[in-house]
Amino acid sequence: MVPYVGSAFYCYADSTSMVLASAGQKVSSSRIEVLSGVGLGAMWVPDAGLLFLSNLTTPPDRGITQALELLGWRFTERWSADASKPPFEQLAEDLSQSPVVLGPLDMGFLKYNPLWPHLKGADHYVLAYGLCGQEILLHDPAGFPHSSLPLNELAEAWKAESIRYRRGHYRCWTALRRQAEVSEDELHRRAFGAFQASYRISENLVATEKWAGAYRINEDAILACAGSLADGAGAQALKAHLGDFVFRLGAKRALDFASFFEPRAPELAALKDKQARLLGRSHTAAAREDWKAVVAALQELAGVEKEFRSVLLSQ
Repeated sequence: MVPYVGSAFYCYADSTSMVLASAGQKVSSSRIEVLSGVGLGAMWVPDAGLLFLSNLTTPPDRGITQALELLGWRFTERWSADASKPPFEQLAEDLSQSPVVLGPLDMGFLKYNPLWPHLKGADHYVLAYGLCGQEILLHDPAGFPHSSLPLNELAEAWKAESIRYRRGHYRCWTALRRQAEVSEDELHRRAFGAFQASYRISENLVATEKWAGAYRINEDAILACAGSLADGAGAQALKAHLGDFVFRLGAKRALDFASFFEPRAPELAALKDKQARLLGRSHTAAAREDWKAVVAALQELAGVEKEFRSVLLSQ
């Protein structure tokens, strides 16, 4: 494999890496991204006409929790069912003790980002480290260290009303405490179990009456996206979503999974490396607006995803 070092849409992994560093453990964002399990599987959302290279059971907020637990940490995770009362008193108390990961946030309210008017509804995570009067002090991994935001704007962002996967409002992670030292062998064992469970639970969910028809998953999701592009039904929003976000992020995630698997599961590593190459090829074709080539790459990607899942579940 040829290693890649560069930018990625890893906001929740970056924020988790920062909070872990503040608690005394340095873990790379790439390792946290893998342990979160967010980049496994795929789902096609028919009512939106969009593909996500993630499964149903581990959205980013659950992924942060999973990664911290796999690494042997206890922590306090808060959220609120009441959107009308931002928990600023509790936040101030938490910040007096340690930094706090906040998210999901709606990027359309993060006005220190010059692109904020175009980012409504995009999910994001940051590390808050203090308060100064009526402003929150934070590191934003999108390229904005030591930024600040008025609390009234934070409230709108943190409410996350436009974030599809949010569970309640004002979610955060803080007060990390080491529960156990986890060896590399144990970490891989725990992670394999979590990855296998995520596939099995997703498959069980889409088989239920509540979820039937709401999503297509795994290779079926990728083929649904290819079909939408092939028959001309793929809207411009889908093409922009794939070309600007999905393919780039997916390729980076696949490479990080390949690196994680390589020492103990070389067959899985090779399949993830193949996925990364296919996603890179897809991005290049999308940039050239060669959608026939994108469809061909997606059809091949679906086969690799099916093989990867089969090998993983057989471990």
